[in-house]
Amino acid sequence: VIQPPEDTMAHYFVRGNSFETQLWKKLSALVGNNPILRKIFIYAEQCTKELGPWCADRVWQICLTEDVIQKVLARLEKEFTESEEKLPVSHLNDQRSVVLEAYRTVSEHPLCAVKRHPQYLSNKVEVLMNVLNENFDPATGKCIVFVEQRWTAILLEDLFKQPGLGLDGI
Repeated sequence: VIQPPEDTMAHYFVRGNSFETQLWKKLSALVGNNPILRKIFIYAEQCTKELGPWCADRVWQICLTEDVIQKVLARLEKEFTESEEKLPVSHLNDQRSVVLEAYRTVSEHPLCAVKRHPQYLSNKVEVLMNVLNENFDPATGKCIVFVEQRWTAILLEDLFKQPGLGLDGI
């Protein structure tokens, strides 16, 4: 009979309120009213509290890819052509320009190398990294970290691959 491993209980503190990073503010000024991107805005702001500011900015680089921008542009065109309100084509061109500027803003945003420091990561993420370092050997075992949102799993996987965090192989 194989004994199942014991669950590990970890305690962490949560930052006060979520906040808007500089990148979030720039993007909000450009495309903050775009309903297609609303979920990313909400998640990125929530990230500052849950995962830390570095992850909040990184989510934009992961989620706002060229493919996503193409879908946003296609949806803008579709909505423009199907609109009962006949607007000039310059209106569509303006919307397209703003979306492309948002993409450029994200792709040119200088995201510094992440460090294990509250300036970059939340205490919750720091505690998770400590628990994994203490209890998990990637050479001999497997580990599952349960999260509530898919973007959190994607961000954590990306974060754990960042050099200098001491999480090699996790």
